[in-house]
Amino acid sequence: MTVSLVGIRPFPLSLLSFLSLFTMGLLFLIQAPPVPAVSLLDGNFEEIPTPWTETTNTDCPIWIGNWQPAGGPSPQDGDRYFWSGGACITPPDVRQINSNSAAQTITLPGDAATLSFWYYAYKKEESMTGNQDRAYVQLDSQTIWSFDMEVARNTEEWVQVEVNIRPYAGRTIQLKFGATQDDDDDFGNVFFDNVQVLSRSTNILYLPLIRHDVTGWDSDGEPNNTCQEAFPISPNQPYQFLAQDVDDWYIFQTSTPGDITIELTDFAPVAGQIVLWAGVCQSASFLGHNGDFSTTKIIQVNNQPAGDYIIRVINDGATNNPDPYSLIIHTR
Repeated sequence: MTVSLVGIRPFPLSLLSFLSLFTMGLLFLIQAPPVPAVSLLDGNFEEIPTPWTETTNTDCPIWIGNWQPAGGPSPQDGDRYFWSGGACITPPDVRQINSNSAAQTITLPGDAATLSFWYYAYKKEESMTGNQDRAYVQLDSQTIWSFDMEVARNTEEWVQVEVNIRPYAGRTIQLKFGATQDDDDDFGNVFFDNVQVLSRSTNILYLPLIRHDVTGWDSDGEPNNTCQEAFPISPNQPYQFLAQDVDDWYIFQTSTPGDITIELTDFAPVAGQIVLWAGVCQSASFLGHNGDFSTTKIIQVNNQPAGDYIIRVINDGATNNPDPYSLIIHTR
């Protein structure tokens, strides 16, 4: 009994991993790397026997291994990986189109944020009867990532994917990688490797020492990517802005002491947070933040003096979203 992959050639391993330290003007942000969770077993498919449970509709039961002798790519990490899709060849020369999966049950830590994995896709010929070949990743039978196997989408190298899994944090779930294919001979192949569950990264913010007045914002308040570029807004007046990038900064003033509520709504990226400081960029005091995984995020602080305040909206989700979010400051 053998497995065969037609027409694929190995490509060299490419892996970049680094800790980034960047500056924007005089604003310094140090991002500590996310930490791998310990609940996932054998994320690089190296262990024998494997803790992954495999299923297939063919007579070839094992799809975790080193598939370079069959024409597969070099592993992204280690010596082995999971092959989804493909075909099983059994004597005398019977080809069985493979739909298969590899799954395990894991308990996600409370601070689980991201599922990271690498995939390599190859398909020799396009399906002639309509493409039904698709790879997927699921959590508790809910598809969180899918990939249509098409010749035009061949990767020719390993590609990293990071999927937000914060809604599943703290739960015991089944993690499954797999593929479903139709019965035509134009099968596809997607290989998976180096799977990790990552906790939230830690951002340490150092505010600038001096402030520069910036004019010339567009209708969306851009550019407002640093504290120095913060867009001025007024209390008790609704605003709408686009989540076009990672950071949006705003400043406002209050003329009398009282309670302050910052209300961010309709935030389409969902993942992210709002942060509030009192003071100006060169001398600010942290007041609070809200990082709920929700389209609505609210900060409320009481008995605040009259003066200057700073708001930072952080987008940890999709950028260039066409749907505006709403921001309003309530004072009383």
